[in-house]
Amino acid sequence: KDVFSQISFFAELDDLVLGEICLALRTRIYLPSDIIIYQGDIGKEFFIIAKGVVEVLQENDRAGEKPKGSNRILLHSGQFF
Repeated sequence: KDVFSQISFFAELDDLVLGEICLALRTRIYLPSDIIIYQGDIGKEFFIIAKGVVEVLQENDRAGEKPKGSNRILLHSGQFF
């Protein structure tokens, strides 16, 4: 429930509604190098990062070179996609 307080569009919901949403959540654990979703896939889930970091790679990054500097996107605890 604490993670929801960091997400703006959940901020206006009362505790009852937030509680219902929390009951519907499923925890998933991903290891380094696990692929969560591919660019272009139809998203059917909403991911909230409870702990850790997710690296976002664009389609052309799959060839092997990781993006450097401003092209590198990292999502941290409390962020979502």
